[in-house]
Amino acid sequence: MIFKKARRHLKKNDKVLGKRINAVGICTLTPLKRDHFDVLVSSIISQQISAKAAKTIKNPLLIISGDDNTFDPKKLL
Repeated sequence: MIFKKARRHLKKNDKVLGKRINAVGICTLTPLKRDHFDVLVSSIISQQISAKAAKTIKNPLLIISGDDNTFDPKKLL
């Protein structure tokens, strides 16, 4: 019900977006039924792992590049 009301409002007040809504159709996304705390903790863990992986890849490239902070494309080639 709220999506129908929101869609009607957007189509009425934004002509460009209204055309897109007509072309694409209604949104079929549905919210996941996940605990908010679980999502938060999982996100933090993923970010920490991603940061660690990035550092693991970046540090040897900086050593090859001969600098602690910036990359030198000629040295990397």
